[in-house]
Amino acid sequence: MIFFNLVLWIPAIALLGLSLVTAWWYKFWLLEILGTGYLWFAGATLLLWISLLLIKPLRPKRGLQIVLAIALIFYAQFTLSWYIPRLRDMKSGGAPVTVMTYNVNYQLWNTTATEKLIRAYPADIFSLVEPTKEQATELWSEVKDLYPHYYRATGGNLSLFSRYPIQAAKTDNLQSAHQSLFATLEISGKTIQVVAVRPPAPQNKNYFNRRNQVLRSLAAYTRQQKTPLIVMGDFNTTAWSFYLHEFSQRSGLRNASVGHGLHPTWYYATSGKATPSTHKFFQFIKIPLDHIFVSPSIRVDQVMTAPPGVSDHRPLIAKLRV
Repeated sequence: MIFFNLVLWIPAIALLGLSLVTAWWYKFWLLEILGTGYLWFAGATLLLWISLLLIKPLRPKRGLQIVLAIALIFYAQFTLSWYIPRLRDMKSGGAPVTVMTYNVNYQLWNTTATEKLIRAYPADIFSLVEPTKEQATELWSEVKDLYPHYYRATGGNLSLFSRYPIQAAKTDNLQSAHQSLFATLEISGKTIQVVAVRPPAPQNKNYFNRRNQVLRSLAAYTRQQKTPLIVMGDFNTTAWSFYLHEFSQRSGLRNASVGHGLHPTWYYATSGKATPSTHKFFQFIKIPLDHIFVSPSIRVDQVMTAPPGVSDHRPLIAKLRV
């Protein structure tokens, strides 16, 4: 009986620890990678708690049920917080503008398919992440009627397409290891700064540290800006990451999805080319890696995703008022 209780207590305590998204242990690389399955752990906690209630032979001490119930409260509190409407978004006023960020692996690139998706989900400002300079330029030649203004970053494989004039643009690494795109636009008489980013995926500890450095440098930069900001791209960071929460706190920006639901953007490959045999297990992973952050003065009307097209990422779209 003691062994049986230990078998249940160990995962229960682990699930409780994993439910605390801002806990200090999530600062460590391996635990952040493990935390990618946050919603899976929430589901496992619920199933285990229900099992203890329904199956009499599995009824150990009440303490185990209490631990799981506390974990469920933390999982529910975090998850539901993304769906509670924000009062600031209900206020009237502001010029409407739709923005989109779309990551398309250059190895999966298809200009015709990408153009078709963009025309089906037109945005006023669109950041393209990962394709080469040649691929992005070819796309722009096909969609100039939608986006007469274009800037290609000199590093980072980032491009910005805009219906609004780009007053100034630059590429800067902010003393980090990776480049980001910075552009100043005038929208309905207001100056808005748009930033497109793609820090490295934390596939090893070195990349993990470099990604975090990019996020911290970017947060320090945005905190100093006087003009309203829209920061978007593939952050390679889940919505429940300790480091994404830290970025929001340090930057003073808010995730546009807060109040509009969680929107998983990866992994959504629909073709054999996009899903090599070594990546088959990724099909079970549906996590929000792409994000749009905005200044507090910018209101958010809607956040949604579009079909992935040829990519393994879904485009993320936000309807804003600036």
